[in-house]
Amino acid sequence: MSTSQLRTRALSLRALACAVLVPFAAACGGLTDTSSEIGRYAAVTITARSTSATAATGTATAIVFDSYSALVPNSTLERRETCQVLTYTPTVNELRGQLRAGNAVGFSVGASNLSLEYDDNRMRYSLPAAGTFTYGRGDVATITIPGVAQGYPASSISVKLAEPVIPGAMVNPTPGLPFTVLWNETGDPTALVIISLRYGSSAGSIGEQIYCTATDDGQFELSSSALLSFHASPAATRNLSITRFRTNQTLLDPRTLLHVGTSADTVIALR
Repeated sequence: MSTSQLRTRALSLRALACAVLVPFAAACGGLTDTSSEIGRYAAVTITARSTSATAATGTATAIVFDSYSALVPNSTLERRETCQVLTYTPTVNELRGQLRAGNAVGFSVGASNLSLEYDDNRMRYSLPAAGTFTYGRGDVATITIPGVAQGYPASSISVKLAEPVIPGAMVNPTPGLPFTVLWNETGDPTALVIISLRYGSSAGSIGEQIYCTATDDGQFELSSSALLSFHASPAATRNLSITRFRTNQTLLDPRTLLHVGTSADTVIALR
């Protein structure tokens, strides 16, 4: 397989529910394609909730799998500012792998050395007992995969963890006016910001979202015409999620890819 068959593609991150890597052709239809040879992939997903301007609490998982091809998000290439209306489902499907690459994956953040243990039932690596870790702005995570003979090779990758997201002083959306989303920007070209304005058709339900990708420059405007359904929804169903997202990857050989994605979000109610 040539390196072009393991190419990275910029893709509209329709939802983080599709997670960082799509291992199976049936998953998230339209995000995978096929080739004549099987590739080997490892995907590490780090998700966090912002707790302050300088700190976040997160968790991490990793899966290893074979596939004819898999499309991977790239936060550097995904520079288009776009929006679309999508169904919103709060439940995220759990990704499962196929292969082991050792008993545990090393996971270090700053001076903390943690371990992602393999779960045979879920076929993935994760922190023990659904554990979490805390990190600060500017921290880097290093993932070390021990590898197995005749299988996924020993390897490592580092990524600057997604900086905590703090919303700016926003005015709630007003009918007939655009809505400007504000946050603490990094200006980092490797970071992408995902904006999800969510609302429902009945009190207590959230069923639709205006889903946008933006550069990390601290502001993004939604037009008044895009907000008509939002304004028609019950106030109790409305909220806004702002997520900072960053990726890194390394091609270990022409058919073996190691990919990591890190995100930090914050959710605020809009009444």
